[in-house]
This record gives sequence, structure tokens and C-alpha cells, in this order.
Amino acid sequence: MNMMKAGSNNKFTLFRRIFLVAAMVAAYLLGKSQGVVTVQNAESKSLEAKKTVPGTIGSHLPANANVKATADDIQKMLAELASLPPGPKALAAYRSAFEHLAMQNAANGPIAAAAALALPDGPDRIAALRGVAAGWAISNPQADLAWASQLPASDGDVLKEALIDAGRSQPALAAQYLDKLTDASGRNSVISSLAEAMAQNDPSAALGFIDKVATGVTYDNALQNIFSNLAQHDPLSGVAALANLSDQRDRNAVITELAKSWSSTDPVAAFKWVESLPDSDGIARDAALTASIGSLSKNDLASTLALVKNSNDPALLAKTAPTLAQAMAKYDVPGAMAWVDGLPNGTSKDQAESTVLVALAQSDFPAAWKNATNLPSGSGRDGAMESIVTTLAKNDPAQAASLLNEFGSEAASLSATATVAANWAKEDPRALSEWVNTLPTGDQRDTAVVQMVSVQAGTDPATALAWANSIGDSRTRTAQLLSVVRKWGNTDPAAAANAVQSLNLPDNMRNNFMIELVKTKGSSK
Repeated sequence: MNMMKAGSNNKFTLFRRIFLVAAMVAAYLLGKSQGVVTVQNAESKSLEAKKTVPGTIGSHLPANANVKATADDIQKMLAELASLPPGPKALAAYRSAFEHLAMQNAANGPIAAAAALALPDGPDRIAALRGVAAGWAISNPQADLAWASQLPASDGDVLKEALIDAGRSQPALAAQYLDKLTDASGRNSVISSLAEAMAQNDPSAALGFIDKVATGVTYDNALQNIFSNLAQHDPLSGVAALANLSDQRDRNAVITELAKSWSSTDPVAAFKWVESLPDSDGIARDAALTASIGSLSKNDLASTLALVKNSNDPALLAKTAPTLAQAMAKYDVPGAMAWVDGLPNGTSKDQAESTVLVALAQSDFPAAWKNATNLPSGSGRDGAMESIVTTLAKNDPAQAASLLNEFGSEAASLSATATVAANWAKEDPRALSEWVNTLPTGDQRDTAVVQMVSVQAGTDPATALAWANSIGDSRTRTAQLLSVVRKWGNTDPAAAANAVQSLNLPDNMRNNFMIELVKTKGSSK
């Protein structure tokens, strides 16, 4: 009996909701206008497929896109929407229905807006308003922006929706309403969107726009959007627009972005353009040349080598040798090694040798290691050995560790030790600890322990703290102990405090650690 009564109440509440919503909207619409008005649709025929509401919601609306919806049409649509159970699907239906209604023609925009505003406060109303903003931006962007700019902040980011959607076709018009948008994060995304839309027809206007309204990260993001879009669709316009930039930092960012995108579609043209850049763009030019050479070499290595050989830049071969060697080694490791042998001695040759030997190590590790150790002593030999060990450490850290004593340079050996230990700590911390216990006190052991502590501090802080306390160098030991204490204090300050008290530490150091724990506990509240 109670269940039947509850069901009746639910049905009564639903019908009451439908009646109230429909009555409010009907009264508003009948007071605004009556009859049928024909309005020419402002959009192209490509939008025809979008002008009926998906599914059954709004299927009764006039099929003719030039006919204005009546109050009865709106009542039926709202009744259908109100019958949906609350949730994401209902919100999507509200947005979709109102978007398609406002998109049908300019006359339906005000009708959709009035119906949305007459809804009770809540998620349904916000979804409907956003739908209106998106749809009306197509049928009448100026009216849409004027309406959205007058809405209170409590109605959500409707103006942001209108600015982005209207800005796709009329960015200059949308830009006039930008100051009405008070939300900082929303403003940033709108600026980037409007700048990208402007750049499609007038890159200079887009740059002038962001100069006036954007700073810092917002400016950088908008600038990147402008030139990324131009590089993909109209690189020559992007090159022309570059002349409008005088700030070298901006030029560097744009040159890199243009070269990267353009190289993916026409690497030869991108290369020739980058090569022609003035010396003042030297840093960006070198980076862009490497990017374009990298893209070209993936598909046509022979042509790439010819371009480099005939380049006006005598240093281009040295700048791009590692990139070229990497491309060669994918198909012909012996040929790549022979090519690298013919390069003039220097840092570029060393880097190219490392690249080829790493590639060789994938198929014949003993041969790669033998070639690396047979190189003349120096940074080139150490660099090649370290590159091979670093690659090996990802799959077999134990074998990589067995090679560390063959380095001629202590600095290279310690750098490789850090890499090996970091990988090993993630894969098998117990095996790493056994290896570390075989090492004599000194820099190599300390280096390995630091990596172990870094990995274990978040998963096993007690063990990490004990290892940190075993480090020989006093400064490194203190820094690692403090790091573990801080991390442990974020999750279990009581346990961290007990562990600190049990350590054999000088009183002043123990007191400092306890103070850090108090700070950590306070900041985590």
C-alpha cells in the first residue's frame, strides 16, 4: 500500500514539474510574440543535417528550418525533456535540444533563449543555456553574443561557450565581447581559440589581437596555436607572419613550431626555409634544421644526405650528424658505422658513434660493447659506453651494473651508476640492495643508495631511511634523510617521528628533523 502511494506521489511530482515548466515558458512566449514568422537561415546547406534534434526529443518541431517554433512546440519539447530521469543523459538531451532549436534559424534563437531562461535554477537550466549559446552562435552570432554577455555569472560559463562558438566564424566580432568574460581561465582559452580562428584569414590581425589582450603563458599558448595552425594548413602565410615578430624569444618559439609542423608535410620546403633564416635566428635555426632533417631522413635518407652536403652552412653536417646516423642505423648498422668513421673528429662524431653503437647493441650487444671500449680514451668513449649501459639498464640492470668498472672516467661511471640503480630500484630493489652491499664505501655506493632511497621513500620509508643513514658523505646523507622524513611525514608523521628518534643522530640534527615533521604535519591539514 505504501509502495503504491509512493509511486503515485512520484508520478504526481513528475506531472507537476512538466506542467509548471511548460506553463512558465508558454506564458513567456505568448507574451513575446504570436503567429509564424519566416526567416532566412544564415548558415550553409551543410548544416541541414544538424537541424533536427537527435532521437525523439523535439521530433515534432517544424521540419522546415525557416519556420519559427510556436509556444506549443516548446511546451511539447519541454515535456519530453522533463520526463527524462535526472542524470548525465538528461543534461546532454537538454543541451542538444536547445542547441538545435537555436541553430535552426535566427528567429528561433530568442525563443530558445527565453525558454532556457524560464527553466528553474539547476543543472538542466545551465545545460539548456549552453546549448542555446552554441546553436545561436551559428544562426545569429551577433545576437547570441549580445544575449550571453548580459547573463549573470551564476548562469555558468555560457558567455565562454558563445565566444568560442561564434568566434569560429566571426572572431573579430567575438573579440569585442571578450572584456565581458571575467573568468581568468575561461578568458585564456577563448583568447587562444579566437586567435587561431583569426589567423586563418588574417594572421597579422591575430598577432595584433593577442598583443593587446594576452600576456605571459596566455600569450605563448595563443602564439603557438596561431603558428601551429598556419604551419599545418598554410605554412607560407606562417612564414610571412613571422616578419611581424620582433621579440627574439617569440621568434625562436615560432620558428621551432613552424619547422616541426611544416616538416611533417613538406620537409624539403621546410629545410630550405630554415636554411635561409638570418644569423640572428641562429639558435632556433639550428634546432629547426635538426627537426627538418630528422623528418626528411625518415623517408628519404639519400636526399637528406644530399641536402646536407650541398648546404650553404658548412657546419650543418656536424650539427645533424647524430640525427643522420640514427636514421642510417635503423636500416644499415655497418653502413652507419662506416659513415661515422669518415666524419671529422669532434663532439658531433662522438654523439653519432654513441647513437650507432646503441642501435648495434639491440642486435649484438657484445660487438657494440667491444666497439665502444676500443674507442680512443676520452669523452667520446665514455659517452658511447654510458649510452649503451643506459639502454641495457632498462632491461637488464644487473648486467649493466657489471660493466660499470670498465669506464675510464669516474664522472661517466657515476652517471651510469645512477641510471642503473634508478632502473634496478624499480624492478628489483632486493637485488639492488645486495649489489650495493658489495660496493666499498665511496662515491659509487653513495650514488646508488641515493637512487634507491628516492624510489623507496614513497613505498617503504623505513627501509629508505635506514639506507639514507648509511650514506658516507655527510651532506648527501643529511639531504637524503631529510627528504625521506618529509615524505614519510605526509603519510604517517607519528611513525616518522619514532623512526627519527631511534636513529643515531646528533641532537641538533634530530631536533631539526622533528621541526620539519611539525611543519609537514601542519601544511598537510
